[in-house]
Amino acid sequence: MWAVAAVLYELYKGRLLVCACSFGYAPQLPQLAASAGIGRFLTQKLGWNRWTNLPHSSFWWVGLDGSRLLTHCPPAGNYCPTAEAGDLVKSVTGNQTAPRVNGSMLLYGHGDGGGGPSQAMLESLSRFKGVESWARG
Repeated sequence: MWAVAAVLYELYKGRLLVCACSFGYAPQLPQLAASAGIGRFLTQKLGWNRWTNLPHSSFWWVGLDGSRLLTHCPPAGNYCPTAEAGDLVKSVTGNQTAPRVNGSMLLYGHGDGGGGPSQAMLESLSRFKGVESWARG
């Protein structure tokens, strides 16, 4: 439990809890986040199993005590895309909360290896800067 407290403390100033890779979450997570003053949560693996099919990309996760945590699961479906056009299209078209939430996050880079984005990934993203709604057709 001290590890969770340490993570919450480190992210306190940003008010965003990020946990891209986990093998499960406790139902008390919204309550723990609320007690640290954190109201937003970003994760990629909340629905990575054969039983959980999340109906929304962004939603309020309500804890056992009623605490609410605004949660976003990036629609690209993984935490290490290469930031190519297909990844961006999937991020836009897979947003199950559109049009109520007009946007989504794309986690890109060498996630499993602990590394960040490569120069090629950053270049790829820069080519799409300023392009709006191109993936919606």
